[in-house]
This record gives sequence, structure tokens and C-alpha cells, in this order.
Amino acid sequence: AFDRDRLREGRIVVRRARPGETLETLDGVLRELDPDTLVIADAERPVGIAGVMGGLESEITDETRTVLLETANFEMRSIRRTARAQRLRTEASARFERGLDPNLAWEGATRAIALFRQLIPGCRVTAVVDIYPNPRLPRQLCMPRSEIPRLLGVDFPDELVLDVLDRLEFQPELRQEDGRAVIVVQVPTYRSDVTIAADLVEEVARVVGYHELPEALPLGRTVPVEISPELRLVRAVQDTLAAAGLTEVITYPMVDDAALRALLPGAATFPDRYGFYPRPERELVRAVNPIRPEWAIMRPSLLPSLLRSAAENLKFNRAVAIFETGKVYLPRGLDELPDERRTLGCLLAGARHLRDLYHDERPVDYFDLKGVLETLLPRIGAPDPRFRPLAHPSLHPGRAAEILIKGQPVGILGEVHPEVVEAFEIDPDTRVVFAEIDLQRLLEIGLEPPRLRPVSRYQPVDQDFAVVVDEATPAAEVADAIMAGAGALAVSIRLFDIYRGPAIPAGKKSLAFRVTFSAPDRPLSDEELARLRERIEGHLRRRVKGELRR
Repeated sequence: AFDRDRLREGRIVVRRARPGETLETLDGVLRELDPDTLVIADAERPVGIAGVMGGLESEITDETRTVLLETANFEMRSIRRTARAQRLRTEASARFERGLDPNLAWEGATRAIALFRQLIPGCRVTAVVDIYPNPRLPRQLCMPRSEIPRLLGVDFPDELVLDVLDRLEFQPELRQEDGRAVIVVQVPTYRSDVTIAADLVEEVARVVGYHELPEALPLGRTVPVEISPELRLVRAVQDTLAAAGLTEVITYPMVDDAALRALLPGAATFPDRYGFYPRPERELVRAVNPIRPEWAIMRPSLLPSLLRSAAENLKFNRAVAIFETGKVYLPRGLDELPDERRTLGCLLAGARHLRDLYHDERPVDYFDLKGVLETLLPRIGAPDPRFRPLAHPSLHPGRAAEILIKGQPVGILGEVHPEVVEAFEIDPDTRVVFAEIDLQRLLEIGLEPPRLRPVSRYQPVDQDFAVVVDEATPAAEVADAIMAGAGALAVSIRLFDIYRGPAIPAGKKSLAFRVTFSAPDRPLSDEELARLRERIEGHLRRRVKGELRR
């Protein structure tokens, strides 16, 4: 409604806003109008934003004597766009945004005039203009009569169906077309929700009552849930690591150039390996329009993500033990999607034990995480993991290893280089150990069911073996030689001491192992244990050139 006496030439037009035009709306805000905004204007200037809010200069006041009443319908997408651009949501815009029947405009006008005459008996209508060049007409919709029992599972009499549709102003007519009964209706213009035959069936069911529909239990068999091998493996990893005291984290799978350069001490260029994976020859997958500058590249390793997470947590905690079973993204060919590798990343930082009644405080080290992995891998079906020395650009020299399963590399383990630690804003004196395992590679190699050994009824026997070997001989090879000599009677083996000193020749070391022997059907005699010891000693000489210390 406009005060006609305040309109230039006493008329309005509907047009797009002109460049530079402004309008002070009813809420007292002076708004700039862009050329896409639909406005109601008089002969010179805008007096309202169409479908949203009117202007302050033409509002109805106590001095108004002549009212120009406009009832219109506007295209809903245009009103939604204008309301968002102006950050102005009103009751009018909310209605127009949902779409209205244009035929309601005349009914709204006649209702408003009736209210004027009721409230102001002396008022009169001096002119009416109706501009509606393309009227919207009712649509014809044809529904096969058989659709009702087909969709509802129950049929209703023709008289009831026609009566329901007639009360809903659909003007139904039952006909015979091509030898079948059909119901032809005229869909009112205000029923934009009715577009297909199923909508008419729903209207019939809604009015007749859903309680008339027959009750029946669903038939068929539930499809068994199939868990993929990858998901089963991930769940087993998560359960085992959580039981080992680590906390699962989920980090954002994007990094930036600075984080990748920081993986190389000195940060002069990019390292030749990102975690377990070698640096790809092709450029890494980059976001065209990243949300944040530090989220520009899809990560090729979990290491930078876990280091950032550890840096934040170490601000409030003296010990961090986290893991993630996320994906890394390795580029393939041009215009190809990246290779998404499901990967496990584990990180320990800070103190391994805080000082208490039972422990002295000490930092984490390589062997803490190695022990976690030696527990994890056999439980998920990767028995007998091997660890081979490795030179890695992000890890401390001499404190890094490659993880082998069935002779094939599946991951890395080691202490993160102090310069890399410092680059991620962690105190360089804080020890950080990291491991990364390609879970997809484990599936490709083949996992085995966990090996179960029945518990013997007879008492096991522990014996210690102190083996003198060359300094360069790995302890794992010595353990393999002992287990090969012991055969099936050896239940477990554990390295508990390493000695270097004057009691043994230079260039040598003494490795002390504790081996547990047990037989399922008999107690082991001293003679049998003596023979085992002799056989083990022979295997040590042949395989690692080792001698037992007497």
C-alpha cells in the first residue's frame, strides 16, 4: 500500500533498479540497489523493493488520504536473490521465496478492498488496473484407476474416490480410455505440489484416512551386512591401538608447501620421501581454491598432520600418544584421480612415564613405539614383522627402520629429526617417534589369521642365552637362529640385555635372550633341554657366527 499523494505523477511501475539508485526502506536503512534488483517505482524513483519491503517516503501515515493498493506475484528466485543480496528477510519475502499462485493476487485485492469498505464506510474505489498477460490455468492430470490399489494395497469405491477429489476441487471425471478406466482431474493452480498420478493417490489416502490401509508385516529377508576387508582391518587396528593406550585423532587431509618443506632439516627444498612414500615424480594434488592457505595440498603422508596435532597437544600435556587411520593422496597420471592409500600413522611425544610410585619419568624412544607395533601387527594378521635400518630425511640418523612383512616393506618407524620437530613448533629437546604403515599394502601382501597355541598342562621352562656376535649383527637375526634351533618347543623369546665391555672382544656385543620352552604332551627333562641348547648353539655358529657366553 502506497500513499498516492506522495508518488510522482500518482502512479507506479515495476522495473529493474538503475545504477546508483538508493532507497530508504521502512526499517529506516538507506540501501544501495544493484541493477538485478526488482523495484516498485513511481515516475522518477524507487518506492519499494518488490516482494521484500516498501520505501519510507511513500508509507501510509495518519495524513494519508488516497491509497494506491498493489497486489502482485513475483518470481520466487528473483525475490530470494534480492533478499539475500540486501540481507533483508521479511514476512513478504519468506512467502514469495516459496512460490505463490499468481491467481491469488486478484482474490487478495478484492479482500483488501472489502476490508477498506468495512473499516472506512465512506471510502470508494476510483480505478482498477489488472495486468496479467499470461494467466496460469489449471493443469489436466490423468490417473489410471488401477493406481490406487497398486500403490495402496487396498481399493476404494469409485463414488468415494470421486467425492474426495471433488471436495479437493480437482473436478474429477471417470473415463474409459484404451479399454481401461482412468480418472481425469483439473489440478488447481494453487496446488503446485500435485504433479503426478501418485500425488492424487496420496490425496485420496490422506482424506479417506490412513487407518483404512491394511496392516501387513514386510516380507523378504534382510540382506546380510558385508564389511569390506579394509574396514575390518581399520577397526582391528583402532581397537588394538586404543587398548595400547593411544588416542585416535582425525586430522584435516590438507597441508601446505611449508609443512612439506619442514619435513627436511633445513627446509631448503622438499624431501625425497614423505613418510613411508617416496616423493612422486608428478606434482602433488593441489586445491584450485583452498579454504585456507595451509590447506592447499592433499597430503602425501600423515606425518605433517600428526606433528601439528602433537604440537597443539604438547602445549597442555607432557605426553602425547596418538594415531590416525586416514588416507594419503598420491598423484597418478594427468587428469586422473589420485591414489587414495589407507594409511596408519602413530606418534608418541614427550614423556613415556610420568614420575610416580612405580615409575621414574623418562622420555619416549624408538623402542616404545616398536613394542606397540610388535603387538599390533601379529594381532591383525601380519606375524613376524622385521625391522631393517633405514636412512630417512625426516628421521634421526641411526634411529630409523623400515618395517617388513613377508620380506616386503610396508612402513617406516623412527625418531623424528630434532630440526623437523622444531620446525613444527615443538621443543627440539622433546623426543618424538613416528611410524607410518600402508594398510592397503598389508591387504595386498595378504594377512593371516592370528596364530593360536594351546596352553600346555605342563610347567614351561625359561632359559637364558647370552650370545656374543659382531657389532653389526641385528638382534632379530640372532633371535631367528635361536628359534630355528629350538623348533616347535620354543614358545617365546625376549631380548632383555645388551652388553658391551671388557669381558668380550672389541667389535663384539653380547645379546641376552630369555626363551620359554614348553611341550603340549609332556614335561621337558634336563636331558632334552641340554640337547636343545646344543642344537641352538650349532645354529648360532652357522647362521650368525655367534658363541654362547659361559
